[in-house]
Amino acid sequence: MQPAALRFSENGANIVGMTIVTKTDLIKSNPDLVRRFVRATIKSWEESKKNPGTRLGIDEYYEWIFENSVPGLPEKAAAENLRPLEFMRRYGAFEIAKKIGAIHEQTVATEELEDIREGHLGRVFTRAAKPASPNVVPIPSPDGDGEGRRFVGIRVDGEIKRGFPTPSG
Repeated sequence: MQPAALRFSENGANIVGMTIVTKTDLIKSNPDLVRRFVRATIKSWEESKKNPGTRLGIDEYYEWIFENSVPGLPEKAAAENLRPLEFMRRYGAFEIAKKIGAIHEQTVATEELEDIREGHLGRVFTRAAKPASPNVVPIPSPDGDGEGRRFVGIRVDGEIKRGFPTPSG
């Protein structure tokens, strides 16, 4: 059996940070198991992978982030004979994509507009799957509608724009 990732944001739960989910029945029937699992999980989040038994350091944390979650950074750094962390220390920034502009003003692609509904405030909801994002950190988004659609944008002058990831869009 292969492990699977449950992306909470794609299933209607807008959470911040790391989360552990279980059933109330398990908490009541086996609180010691839950307590041990939570402790082990927290330890795995803060323990060094390079030096087990020691605490994860800030360099190791950012080294992993820059090597695994910033598209194009490892290749750009390698072109200058640097590791991604060294590149970021030298330059302080890395441009992932050019000419992004104001994301909230971008028109939503037609592929994302499936069985749309518009709320009374101009917020637009869709049944289309959320497109893949290079950002491994979930971006918060307003709640979906009551029929299982996700927030996709707002209607502005007849066009559906991306809007802001806030409750008002």
